[in-house]
Amino acid sequence: MVTAVLLLVALLAADQETPPPAHPLVGAWSCASGPCIDPEIAFAIEDGRHIFRSWLHQRPSAVGRWTSEGSALSIVCCGGVVMNYRIVSVDEKELVLRGEDERRVARYSRVKE
Repeated sequence: MVTAVLLLVALLAADQETPPPAHPLVGAWSCASGPCIDPEIAFAIEDGRHIFRSWLHQRPSAVGRWTSEGSALSIVCCGGVVMNYRIVSVDEKELVLRGEDERRVARYSRVKE
């Protein structure tokens, strides 16, 4: 009987939809080098909205929205200011961005929570 119950539980669990993975940008990042937006930035998805936050001297600096499509990243904040970047690379440890008018890249390290 226990085996049958365990089998049923396993089948039900396998039938559940796996939630899609969070966007690779989601999380907090600390500037490591280059022309960073601010020393600390964060990308979140809250109630389906893409929220951008940044901090300067450990105080809130900006709050806005972000969108990404392919390697294009757009941040709208601060009364409608639009900042466009190219995501050069992103993984579990590092985010590399290039501003649309920048020659150098900004490197960020993921902040562990």
